[in-house]
Amino acid sequence: LMITFFIWYPEKKESGFPSASMLKQAIRYSLSALMANIIYFLVNRMDYWFVKHYCSALDLGNYIQASKLTQMLLIVPSILGATLFPLIASGQRKNAIIKMAPLVRVLFWINAGICIPLILIGYWAFPFVFGSSFSGMYSLFLILIPGLLCMTANFPLTSWNSGKDKIKRD
Repeated sequence: LMITFFIWYPEKKESGFPSASMLKQAIRYSLSALMANIIYFLVNRMDYWFVKHYCSALDLGNYIQASKLTQMLLIVPSILGATLFPLIASGQRKNAIIKMAPLVRVLFWINAGICIPLILIGYWAFPFVFGSSFSGMYSLFLILIPGLLCMTANFPLTSWNSGKDKIKRD
């Protein structure tokens, strides 16, 4: 990005190059974020490898479909987290921590409000919508719900910690 920036704005070369200490800080922060993202990726995808290794292809298909359904419910919290990060990192919102608890609560209850009807009708709805081979999806979805509700709170909290330069808490 720095190379592209200097190509588009050649007049900034003299005044725009960061100092060595600032560059060191940026690299340290980037490496911490990279490690956190790698760990997060492994935590979220390692389960597919285990299910593929220890279960049948039908079980893997049911698990992947249930997992994708829960991941769809994380779209709004992830968009909100991505929106919050620049606000918190810029320091414009000094009292953002005070408003974080109600925000997390609202996101939690939105996803819980979607999960409750799926708990009630999912046993019949999942095979109807996805086909009869996905009859095992319901029990897997029930198992994934607690993790889904916990991850709902994770996105805004991770954005707050990252924005406050507290990545090690994530």
